Amino acid sequence: LFVSKTESKIPEILPGDEILVSAQLTEKGRYSNPYSRVERTLMIKGIHRTGKVKSPLLIKVLKRGSCWNIKRLPSKIKLYIYQRINQSLKGEEGNFLKGALIGERNEIDEIVIENFQRTGIYHILAISGLHIGIISLVLLKFLKLLRIPERKVYLILIAILIFYVFLV
Repeated sequence: LFVSKTESKIPEILPGDEILVSAQLTEKGRYSNPYSRVERTLMIKGIHRTGKVKSPLLIKVLKRGSCWNIKRLPSKIKLYIYQRINQSLKGEEGNFLKGALIGERNEIDEIVIENFQRTGIYHILAISGLHIGIISLVLLKFLKLLRIPERKVYLILIAILIFYVFLV
């Protein structure tokens, strides 16, 4: 569920939750631009319809999903990181960090995104090999400081990186 910028309180919705919502749905398989990156991603994920809700206040959580849902834990952790960033950094700095760290770019001001694109540094906001490399290097150095045996360091690093992939 994607909710765009809004002043209203958005209910916490995680994978597996059952919700009741009144929305205007798109026609099946009819996107405004079927060749855009977003539309292709939706089709690959098997999402054939999208919808618009007039207000997040119209979203009602009927039943919380199982805590054993494999997609729920990364979503909860991502939500936790999102909330901590919101508490720690206000404004564009926080929005930039959310975009660069957990891939949440929807709150970054349009002008900032245009400036990143115009100057050729928009890739900084895309979770990519560069991000994985930086995270790997920082984690590797940190784990080695803890004097963990080298083989275990790499196993821990691989496990953390796999989890990070599910997180973003």
